[in-house]
Amino acid sequence: MLDSGISMPSSFEIQGSTSGKVSGRMLSSFEIQGSTSGKASGRMPSSFEIQSAPSGKASGRMPSSFEIQSTPSDQFQRQQVERQQQRQRIQRQNQQEGQEVWELEQQLEECRGQCSLCFIKGQNSRHSIEDCIQDGAQDIRENWKEIQTLMKENRWFALYSCCYDCHVPQAICQKWAQKKEQGRWEWLKGVDCQFEGIIMPMVITAIWEGEDWMVEMIMNWIKESRVEVGDQEQMCRWLGQKVEWGGIEVTRLIQVFYRIVRGMQSR
Repeated sequence: MLDSGISMPSSFEIQGSTSGKVSGRMLSSFEIQGSTSGKASGRMPSSFEIQSAPSGKASGRMPSSFEIQSTPSDQFQRQQVERQQQRQRIQRQNQQEGQEVWELEQQLEECRGQCSLCFIKGQNSRHSIEDCIQDGAQDIRENWKEIQTLMKENRWFALYSCCYDCHVPQAICQKWAQKKEQGRWEWLKGVDCQFEGIIMPMVITAIWEGEDWMVEMIMNWIKESRVEVGDQEQMCRWLGQKVEWGGIEVTRLIQVFYRIVRGMQSR
């Protein structure tokens, strides 16, 4: 076949030229679509520039994937991820609280038969606060009995929050048994508390005779709860509040006890 010597331009070059002259190279479809003046831009703009420019001109930046690709399906997936992360946080918190409740039971066993005043002062004892002869022991006994009577008579302990005699959670005190049909608790006649005289004397002792960190911890906790320090009724009601902790119902009083003993043990 004979060569005519005439160069046949491609269809891309023909469509891209408005002056009737062949440009001598093949323009891409991106250049053809992106040019509003009829002239080639000299470079290939990205699909992001073409799609995002409302006036037909390139925006000069690449918008984020959220600006272009965000769909109801993407939003749903993000919500699912957030829910999963929240569930994981709750699971970690429940595991930690479950560990703390287990530690609480160990603390109660260790403090049984010990004097709260001697314990706070870092001394070993095999007697209770009722038998202690140290300075300050009598004041602690009097305050303990007074606050215990006030909280019991005025019903400042939330319902089902603890044993009203020893102040240990009902899930731990052997004087209480869970009702199968209602999931609540009932008092067992003829059964004594196994941790009598431990919880409240320890907290009272920490407030009256405790180290600075103990008093500061308790007072800051009370203030954070917007309770007026020095108002006996408000403070007693706060101590009697019911909270969920490690899968069981407890009072603030038992949580304060836990922190005091844990702080002493970690020294």
